[in-house]
Amino acid sequence: MSKEIWLRPQEARTLGLFPVVAFSRYRRPRTLLHEVRRRGYGLLCFSQQRPMAPARVAEAELRELLRMASPKRYILVGHSRGGLIARAYLKDPLPGCLGYISLATPHRGCGMARWVEFLEPLAPLLRRLTPQKAGGRLGLALRRASAFLESPAVRELLPGSAFLRCLTEPKPPVAISVGGTEPRLFGLLGVEFPQALEALLPAGAFPPEMRKGLGDGLVTAESAVYPKADAHLNFPVNHAEVLFDLRIRKTLMGWIERMH
Repeated sequence: MSKEIWLRPQEARTLGLFPVVAFSRYRRPRTLLHEVRRRGYGLLCFSQQRPMAPARVAEAELRELLRMASPKRYILVGHSRGGLIARAYLKDPLPGCLGYISLATPHRGCGMARWVEFLEPLAPLLRRLTPQKAGGRLGLALRRASAFLESPAVRELLPGSAFLRCLTEPKPPVAISVGGTEPRLFGLLGVEFPQALEALLPAGAFPPEMRKGLGDGLVTAESAVYPKADAHLNFPVNHAEVLFDLRIRKTLMGWIERMH
């Protein structure tokens, strides 16, 4: 994803093809960014220049942006993998950090990342089927899917990965984490997905990330708990909706104002 998920979520697309709002109950979503901007706070929101690169690359980009912006006081907010990148930065933060908020961040890793290992052999096939000059959103999506399957960034999300073990940052002044417990992505003729797939899989094979009450579709509620959090909050939302839910936005805005 890019910064569009925060700025203009109705225009954000997964892999450049699928609208994020298609996997959400919100058709005209707003994010915490809009709440923060409305209160008059300064904002820094960026898209990674190499989104498929290891976290150290994104962390270096974040550090350089903050160095150029030179805020006297700031709060880090990260969604999904962005929360892990923020943690890598917090190992040696620039002065002025008041707090850290993670939204649906896989602090203990993401079991769904194992699926990528099974699908990785498809990456060369996707490259052959998609010429470099192929235009349109489909061509872009296929190229991104191929890069995603071979990305070292995905391996970093595996439970117990070397990257996760290296996240030993000191506790931020204030830390809040949020998780989701509603994995529903969409419904069709009264059938909810991905929950409907559970009946098609062998017993015990259905991932907890996709079980109602246990995960948001990509990250389990357990993994979303930041180990050093002053407070952790679970809401009945999926991985995208955690950005849009009004209750979450209002709750986090209260914490931000207290930190400030």
